[in-house]
Amino acid sequence: MPFIGKQPAVGSFTLLDSITTSATATYALTKNGDAFYPETARNLLVSLNGVTQAPEDAYTVSGSNIVFASALTSSDVIDYILVLGDVLDIGQPSDGTVGVPQMNSSLYSENEFFALPTGTTAQRPASPADGYTRFNTTIDQVEYYSATAGTWRVTSEQVVAASGGTETTITDGGINYKVHTFTSSGTFTVTTGGNVEYLVIAGGGGGSQGYAGGGAGGYRCSVAGESSGGGSSAESLLAISAGSYSIVVGSGGSGAIGSPTSGSSSSFSSITTVGGGTNGGGGGSGSGVDASSSASSGTSGQGYASGTVSGSAGFPYAKSGGGGAGAVGGNGSQSPAVGGNGGAGVQSSIDGSATYRGGGGGSTAEGTATSGVGGIGGGGDAGASGGNNAGENGTANTGGGGGGGHYQTAYANGGNGGSGIVIIRYAI
Repeated sequence: MPFIGKQPAVGSFTLLDSITTSATATYALTKNGDAFYPETARNLLVSLNGVTQAPEDAYTVSGSNIVFASALTSSDVIDYILVLGDVLDIGQPSDGTVGVPQMNSSLYSENEFFALPTGTTAQRPASPADGYTRFNTTIDQVEYYSATAGTWRVTSEQVVAASGGTETTITDGGINYKVHTFTSSGTFTVTTGGNVEYLVIAGGGGGSQGYAGGGAGGYRCSVAGESSGGGSSAESLLAISAGSYSIVVGSGGSGAIGSPTSGSSSSFSSITTVGGGTNGGGGGSGSGVDASSSASSGTSGQGYASGTVSGSAGFPYAKSGGGGAGAVGGNGSQSPAVGGNGGAGVQSSIDGSATYRGGGGGSTAEGTATSGVGGIGGGGDAGASGGNNAGENGTANTGGGGGGGHYQTAYANGGNGGSGIVIIRYAI
């Protein structure tokens, strides 16, 4: 604790300067000629005429003065005044005197826990020293500072070692990660197991010649502080053991006239995502529907439903937007003829770059209409009004839904759904 003036020394026993008595009760206390300020009267051992005096009864202190209960005379002798240690809230405990009973119960419990300092990444110490340890609430992990590496590292029973996919290294939140990106199916080979984070996205649904945008592929993510699809929080880390893991990257659905298809599932270990819906059907996220139907559903924890269409069923057969991983598809309208926009995707920085993926496909209507745009995250735009225009394909490796084809005088292809992706990372 801070002090103004003299810094108390715990356990200090100080003999004050001698005092010559006179016909008064008040005397200045000094040490080596300087004024001395006792904490209390009980802090002093006072001997007068060979008799130890009782504090507060025989004398009190006022600032740097001792005040006796009655005036002394020149024949009285103050033998000595000894300061019995300076008073503090607490001194330094002696070695071996602190045990479990002296610990604050909120910080420590024998055989149960020891409370670490807790805070966000932004609250890390500005000038950390080697070995500083804390619980980081941003990444939901215990971390320590390595002066050798010049960075914070997470603690774990062991550091994962693996190969497969496109391998990169990044630093995120002051922690170094190895990243494995699979843009097509392959094998993830683990030589040393541990906990990993993942992003698994299925293929997006194809847009239809019947104007409907495809739904985004199912989206599951375990990166702390990010989100999974359908408004769900990030999932838990995945514990993996040594061995080989098949990685399946789902293909996007077809937007071909007469035979649009849903996207295909993606998977890694126990994590599987559902392909995006097509032609009014559900999936990872639902595809666009017309005014005669309710919204097509997305899969819980992976994606959102399509929008709906206002007005009576029939011409111009407007369709709602395909659902995205991050938002419901946009609504359509029969009058005026408006196709719904695709629902938005979800942003992730698992590979070191903040990227949206999982956007829904845009939809349109027959004849003169306003065509919807694809959702951010790779959703394809619907075919432009004014011609027999094909829908735009969903962006590869985003799981984006394909855009619906626009009918002016003849059917046009819907856009193909974007292929999925699997990304895995772990601290190194």
